[in-house]
Amino acid sequence: MTDTPKIEERENGPLVVKGITRMEDAEGNRMEVKEVMALCRCGKSGNKPFCDGSHNEAGFQSRDDREPAGKDKILSYEGEEVTVAYNPRVCSHAAECVRMGGDAFDPKAKPWIKPDEISADRVREIVAACPSGALALVDGDTREHLFTERAEITIQRHG
Repeated sequence: MTDTPKIEERENGPLVVKGITRMEDAEGNRMEVKEVMALCRCGKSGNKPFCDGSHNEAGFQSRDDREPAGKDKILSYEGEEVTVAYNPRVCSHAAECVRMGGDAFDPKAKPWIKPDEISADRVREIVAACPSGALALVDGDTREHLFTERAEITIQRHG
């Protein structure tokens, strides 16, 4: 396996992943990984999550003229002990922060992240559980992403 996992987009085709050491299916079961794998993006593969070339017949296009969803800026939520940065454009909306954070991470509230509502250690755990890396801790001008031991790729149903 390579030292650094890589994901390469094939225009109008699959995502080619290299050097992934761990992958889980939608139920959390570990899947066999290979040095190089092509993952389906069109949703038509008969061998999901792997690409079987169905994108050609389906006419899948990976580009359009629309802008990516989400604000193109980093939002900061300051607390007494920790400050949390949030990048809405990166967020996958898996809602781990909401599930784990209670009132401290409430998308219906303003501000939606209140780091002082829970302990700084709990905020760190929640940031570490963010599957997309949209959440980070801020220390001065530096953002620190805290990743726990988890799958490098997690397959989501209809994802």
